[in-house]
Amino acid sequence: MPTRSRLTPILLAALLLALLLGGCATPQLAPSPSLSHPDAPRTLIRLLSFERGDARHPPERLIAVIRLAPEGLRVAVTSPSGQRLMTLIHDDQGARFEDTLAPPPFPAAWLAQRLEWGLWPSEALTRGFEGSRWRLVETGRAHHGGRRDIYHGSRLIARVDYGFAGTRGDDDHVRLDDREAGYVLNISPLDAAGAKEKTDDPIE
Repeated sequence: MPTRSRLTPILLAALLLALLLGGCATPQLAPSPSLSHPDAPRTLIRLLSFERGDARHPPERLIAVIRLAPEGLRVAVTSPSGQRLMTLIHDDQGARFEDTLAPPPFPAAWLAQRLEWGLWPSEALTRGFEGSRWRLVETGRAHHGGRRDIYHGSRLIARVDYGFAGTRGDDDHVRLDDREAGYVLNISPLDAAGAKEKTDDPIE
């Protein structure tokens, strides 16, 4: 039946992500960096892979069309087959989901911040953390084999590693090891031509 075929992959993706994040403490929410990314306006097409490090939970993959706009972040999330699941918006009104076809298994602010931790310049993150218990420790240069450690007080919350795809600058892989949630988020480049057919221009 049409309704069943429409909902099945959506609910499946939500349930799988819920399993990946299930059993974890409420995610820490840090102060946000400036929403105006220096490379805006720009669109990135990325494959998001959620890994739990457990053979019982193989990696779950989603496609994200990430729009870096002068006024903030906009992300259209689809299944690998191209079915739109949700839109994430982070602007001066806060972070929120729109056009969701199933209840997201994580807060909008959590997903927005993890993407920003991996994609925003370190200077913007450092300024955003000023006056709080959050801090960024950077080793080397992002997108050139560097590393970022995100701390809340003395506790390491996440480690971000770059440069897994070679020397293609910001087209390299980003590996975010969320120590608090107990999983790894890989943000990998995806061929724009191949992805366009699957995403059907969902950012508009």
